[in-house]
Amino acid sequence: MNQDLNTEQMKPFLQYIFLTILLAAPLLVHGQELMVSSPFTTAAYRKQFDAALLKYSILQNLSAPLNDADDEYDFKSAFWPMELIGYKTDYVKQRLVYGFSRAAGCSKSFQRGLVEIVYTNWPEAFQRQVTALMQSTTDP
Repeated sequence: MNQDLNTEQMKPFLQYIFLTILLAAPLLVHGQELMVSSPFTTAAYRKQFDAALLKYSILQNLSAPLNDADDEYDFKSAFWPMELIGYKTDYVKQRLVYGFSRAAGCSKSFQRGLVEIVYTNWPEAFQRQVTALMQSTTDP
């Protein structure tokens, strides 16, 4: 019973403290500039990030010759960044043509990724290659 009394007596005091903090908070930060963005969202960082994304995640990975599973993994690793930023160049298109020429001997995940990237970035340019791949694979 004594404990219930203490809780009831504390409620108004806690409400007062809460309201005081709530009302005083804007006064404490008034005049101070609040940082509401991350340094990773600045134009300079974005430019640096885009350059690295193109160089290492797209162009370097697309240069893989598709001779083994490691090359296939590297080549496939370029698909998602290209979809993410909508990256389309003649070089990339040529490398995707090369990817389709080797796709029959590659994994199902490579084939799926290849179809996804051309569907996203070149929805009409690779219809013949996609059709041929779908007809030749055992798991379309």
